[in-house]
Amino acid sequence: MADALFERSIERPFSWRSWLALAGVCVLFYTVHLQFLLLFAGMVGWIAICRRPPWKRLALWLSALVPGVAACLAVMAYGVLRTAPGVISEYEQRMRRAAPLRLPVTTKLLRLPDLLFGPYPDRTGWVLLGLLALTAVLAVAFRERSSSPDLLFRTRFATLAGWLALLYLILPEFRGGYLIADRVAPFAAMMGVLALPIPIPERRRLVAALVVVVVACQFMQTLSAFLRFRGESAGLEELLAGTEPGQNLAGLIFQRESASWRGMPVYLHFPAYYQVEKGGRILFSFAELFQTSARFRPGKSWDDLLREVNDWNPQLFDYRRHGGRFRYFLVRGTLADVTAAFGGDPARLGLNGRTAGEWWLFESPLPPP
Repeated sequence: MADALFERSIERPFSWRSWLALAGVCVLFYTVHLQFLLLFAGMVGWIAICRRPPWKRLALWLSALVPGVAACLAVMAYGVLRTAPGVISEYEQRMRRAAPLRLPVTTKLLRLPDLLFGPYPDRTGWVLLGLLALTAVLAVAFRERSSSPDLLFRTRFATLAGWLALLYLILPEFRGGYLIADRVAPFAAMMGVLALPIPIPERRRLVAALVVVVVACQFMQTLSAFLRFRGESAGLEELLAGTEPGQNLAGLIFQRESASWRGMPVYLHFPAYYQVEKGGRILFSFAELFQTSARFRPGKSWDDLLREVNDWNPQLFDYRRHGGRFRYFLVRGTLADVTAAFGGDPARLGLNGRTAGEWWLFESPLPPP
């Protein structure tokens, strides 16, 4: 949408209203990862260059990117410079020191259907990708002939999609605790759709029908996945309703994935619902990360605990070693997972347990006054 706004603005005579609109959109990127702003700035710059305007006009339009870039860099710098010693936790430092994760090009290509349409268990993504590719082939085969002699301008979105696709193939998947390449692939696909030529009038209905089929299939697949997920995740609200506010809760999510979206840890942060509704504290909080607006005071991070166990490795949880600071334990897993986490039957430890759906909630009795 932002690229379309810039495309329409640069076609018109320059006005400060258009400049402010583009600058405002750019400033909004300060609320998301800096990666998106850099991609947006690169896309806007490429579209402007492809139009080959006079350099003064080009500089004037590109200057609309400056407020957003400055705001993002200022927010990042402020978050780093105002950080008191001890606020950047050991957990985040370990994430930063981790080696980047890179996948082979063939693996990246095989992951495209999941990244573009969702990791559905029935491989629907491959069908949708095939339909989308067929739509592109027909649009190109039955395209209207352009009278513009400027090849660079005619292919501005196609070349931009190509640049983004190349970035997806060469960037690491994971670096410093952040997803990188996975977020670029959908951008490349969206730019590729914008690059498709207009079919001739006699074939437009055929191409439009394929587009409708792709959209309808994706909608139905998403709807059925949501309905399946609703039943699969049921029971959590019932369990949390009986908890007291302001307590500490440990989330032990052994079964992180959903049958609706394979490979996605959709249940990983479900324990945060307790903190949202009742306050208190959970095993892992995003306040451990320096760029969040709310962070722990120096010395208040649970570095000693996160050094041994966190949301990603609940199998390392040992009740006798780690359970002392928690009132509640929210578990999603099998009975074997529960037994392993608590070293046997939780009732032997004096824990009161309840279950609803595929969730378990155990409560440690309060110490006597």
